[in-house]
Amino acid sequence: MRGAPLAALLWAALLLVSSCAPPAPKAAPAPAHAAPARPVGPPTITFRYFAAPVYYRDEVVVLMLHDIAPHPQPYTDEITPATFQADLELLLRDHFNVIPASLLAKFLEHQAQVPPNAVLLTFDDGYQGVYTYGFPLLERYRVPATCFIITGFVQGPHQKPWTMSWAELERMYASGLVSLQSHTYDSHGAVRSGPATTGPALTDSVWDPATRSYETPAHYRQRIGQDLARARRELEQHLPGARVDMFAYPFGAYDPTVIRILRRDGYRFAFTTYGGAATSQTDPYRIFRINVGTWHTTPQALVAAARDTGIAMAAHPGFQAPARVVPSWR
Repeated sequence: MRGAPLAALLWAALLLVSSCAPPAPKAAPAPAHAAPARPVGPPTITFRYFAAPVYYRDEVVVLMLHDIAPHPQPYTDEITPATFQADLELLLRDHFNVIPASLLAKFLEHQAQVPPNAVLLTFDDGYQGVYTYGFPLLERYRVPATCFIITGFVQGPHQKPWTMSWAELERMYASGLVSLQSHTYDSHGAVRSGPATTGPALTDSVWDPATRSYETPAHYRQRIGQDLARARRELEQHLPGARVDMFAYPFGAYDPTVIRILRRDGYRFAFTTYGGAATSQTDPYRIFRINVGTWHTTPQALVAAARDTGIAMAAHPGFQAPARVVPSWR
């Protein structure tokens, strides 16, 4: 029994120590379900190119199209889905290499070579038919393309019923196959350029019949600069990781002032409607294109035009588009 007091003392000491010990840490709460991170950009796609036969090399023929519709209207830039499918099949069958716009950019900046028989597919304006009928075919044949979008027509007070939605544009961009670039915010139209004439909004100063005077050069530059900057900003806001630095001139109209504004605002490349092929010597603000998307253009004619343009340019690699192209209309 002499050990009982000692055991009691030890038990009391144990209780005292345990009461002074810090409380056990609480279990961390289960993490809430995190929202999926927004992707930083589309996937990188590697394309395989044909090495032969060679029709032309060290050039890119840029093909210009507009809309794809089941029932094209005469005298329009519309083609049927079947025609576009045949265009792609014939280009691939005849060993043309359809390249992405990013490769053309590197080529023009002397940072990369292009495969022989290189072509670039471009669509102007942002017609809904490109998404409905064209995009599934681009995915099926694994062919890249570039769309030049009039961003002011997508939504808001200037929205047009025939345009793609932002959701559709974002879906195409996320595929990694489609580059989306600028075609102005709201300068794809005509302005009154004189007492009895109209002209492209991008290049012409606005004539005010009330005061019988033109807008000032400073106001003109501000109007154009704000439009081009807004188009670029809206595209980059909707397309995570996008680099919007390409532009297509509405109606093919441009002049040195427009080019200076583009260069100042961060655009590095601009596409004309002047026929030819891009070479390493081509002015990046006057890139040639050929129109192969009219209602009567057959796939055979498209392929022949691409081949003939490349062959012809090989003899004149330094040829440049004009410094100024400004149409006017009555």
